[in-house]
Amino acid sequence: MNLLALIPMPVKHQENIRKASGNIGKTSESIGKTSESFKQELNDTQRKILDCIKMDSRTTIAKMSEQIGISTRNIETNLRTLKEAGIITRHGTRQNGFWQINE
Repeated sequence: MNLLALIPMPVKHQENIRKASGNIGKTSESIGKTSESFKQELNDTQRKILDCIKMDSRTTIAKMSEQIGISTRNIETNLRTLKEAGIITRHGTRQNGFWQINE
């Protein structure tokens, strides 16, 4: 029985799970990082950014910069890293958008 068929999720996540499930038990570095393993490797700034998003999903880069006490450029760099790892997603426009933390 294919358990993946019972779990509703986007196709891209299903493909990632299929790829990862073929690597279960392997310890080679060629497996690559998954979102779960990356979450354990977050730096302090990335954790603070996630906290800001949890408190207000409509927060801006400028607000996060002010709350955390670092430059907007540093916030942008860390947001890009979190997006590339699949940990967060930005929905909507710059003015009307919001952040989503992917669990």
